[in-house]
Amino acid sequence: MSELNKKALSTPQYKTGSSSVIDFCKRHGFTPCTYYRQLKKGNMPPLRHIGGSSRILDDEEQGWLERVKAGETADTAKEIA
Repeated sequence: MSELNKKALSTPQYKTGSSSVIDFCKRHGFTPCTYYRQLKKGNMPPLRHIGGSSRILDDEEQGWLERVKAGETADTAKEIA
């Protein structure tokens, strides 16, 4: 492995305070299609439009995770499982 690749792997990722839908879905193991379908049902964190992109704020993602753990978004948990 080259020195540049080693450095890239060891460099901490820049934290933006938000995620794209694709990054959010990869992190939680479901597809963007599932995200948008569940968003319509109110079972996903909302999208925020920042500039020309749609983002999910970290605070809202954390709140969603807490609701899932508490069983408040049962439809999402069943569909994802």
